[in-house]
Amino acid sequence: MTADTVYVRDEIYVPMRGGQSTEHRILHKGIRSGTRLNRLETNDDSGYTHVKLESGLEGWIQSQYLSEEPIAKTQLKTARVKLKQLEADHANVLQQLQDLESSQIELSSSNTTLRDENTNLKIELDNITQLAANVIAIDDENNELKGEHESFLREIDSLIVVNQQLEETSNQ
Repeated sequence: MTADTVYVRDEIYVPMRGGQSTEHRILHKGIRSGTRLNRLETNDDSGYTHVKLESGLEGWIQSQYLSEEPIAKTQLKTARVKLKQLEADHANVLQQLQDLESSQIELSSSNTTLRDENTNLKIELDNITQLAANVIAIDDENNELKGEHESFLREIDSLIVVNQQLEETSNQ
């Protein structure tokens, strides 16, 4: 004989009675596990709780069948929905991370290019600065030479005058 696996059902049906004992008449043959009820009163001595269905039917149920939290089946559905949402959120976060990593690589490459360009511009600026300094020195030297040139021209003019006077004297 082979043994096979079986499970105990977690879905039960609880009778609702007209009073606080098994002697009282059954008002509802079986309220399914997980049904939402409004608790009106609890009698710890008898072990029964006075409840009301959403349909308005009131009666007594043994307190041992009641829980303040939803049944496992309902909690499992909620957990599965939450898990799917978390998995979707996780996938979105992973996609954002990949996008950010791609952006970081692009920015890093751009940063390297800009640094190289900055270095080249600094070198060019240094060259221009040196050339500008040379231009200023050349301009100063040019001004000095212009002054010397004018001085020589005046000296030539005065020598011409002297030479003309000497020629006149020599001719006389």
